[in-house]
Amino acid sequence: GLLCPVMFEAINEKTLYIFAACNALTLPMVWALYPESNQRTLEEMNLLFASDSIWNWEAERNFAILKEQNPDLVQAAQRGHSVVDPETGLPKTGVLRRSIEANGLEVRHQEDQFSTEKQTFKTG
Repeated sequence: GLLCPVMFEAINEKTLYIFAACNALTLPMVWALYPESNQRTLEEMNLLFASDSIWNWEAERNFAILKEQNPDLVQAAQRGHSVVDPETGLPKTGVLRRSIEANGLEVRHQEDQFSTEKQTFKTG
């Protein structure tokens, strides 16, 4: 930008050391704060980002626990089947719903009470 010519005029090639130091600082930040998302389904990403911690290793540990506790969700997503009705966004009937309590990893099972009734709209 506009700062580079001024910096090069004032400190010459040492400007590049400043940029190198900034890049070196970002490497540990990316390693510690950004979890791996490659080859994960959207359902798995929801489980991955369910952690309250900002640290990558804690999010991965929490993901492993939630993945073990929700095998039907992960397996359905890997087979290409949705556990959510695409029109309503609600869980399909007969699917066990699991929710994470705010103060821990307590899992609550309850039978789904939502119906997947379709709404018809008249056009014309």
